[in-house]
Amino acid sequence: MADRVAAEIERSLLGSEISIGAKLPSERELAVQFGVSRPVVREALRRLQERGLVEAQPGRGTFFRPADPSDAAGSLNRLFRRYSVTPGELVVARKMLECEGAALAAIHRTDEDCQTLERLLEGLSGKPTVLEQAKLDLAFHDHIARASRNPVIHLMFASISDLTVGLMVRSLSDRQVSQRGLPFHDEVLDAVVERDPERARRAMGDHLGTAEELYGADLDRSISDLVPAELRAALDVLPGLQVAG
Repeated sequence: MADRVAAEIERSLLGSEISIGAKLPSERELAVQFGVSRPVVREALRRLQERGLVEAQPGRGTFFRPADPSDAAGSLNRLFRRYSVTPGELVVARKMLECEGAALAAIHRTDEDCQTLERLLEGLSGKPTVLEQAKLDLAFHDHIARASRNPVIHLMFASISDLTVGLMVRSLSDRQVSQRGLPFHDEVLDAVVERDPERARRAMGDHLGTAEELYGADLDRSISDLVPAELRAALDVLPGLQVAG
């Protein structure tokens, strides 16, 4: 019965019958509406909260939670890991996604987007640790996807954030790859600032293609095998925190 009630409420939420951020009816009202007990309603709401659809605020009630890109990162990241995705496979997918995202960002970006991207690259130029660089690198690419103003592109990038940051650590730990690839960030930013979609698309493609040129045999190994052992535990919490923030 809790499954049925949760499914009915979910259909209402996703069917635009309830506005994002709106308060749901009380447990008592929902119990009357569905002809069930309040414990059944409470269990249904708990399941919806676990799915990230609603948020319970003590003393206030339950609210329809806005979507967050980090919602896409959890289950899909775990699924991708089970497939032992290789850098070669990820680079192909990232090119398809991020080159178009960069072109759209050049069209739709705001002055605030440009300022955010500039701050992130300033942080990268400060020569932080590899882990700090990876966080900034991920944030830069995430904000390019956000600036595309296409929520599907942004969500798709979030769904591969775990794999992407692993690839970034591999690149940033390799001086030859980082020296070749990092300068393309500035080219992408310049194209976005100048509202030049073709140049932005090309610069992003050149940036992502660095791995194809320099990884050698590592292109066909599992990404998780390429991350230094001392950084693996730290990376487990990095993608969700960064994308959400």
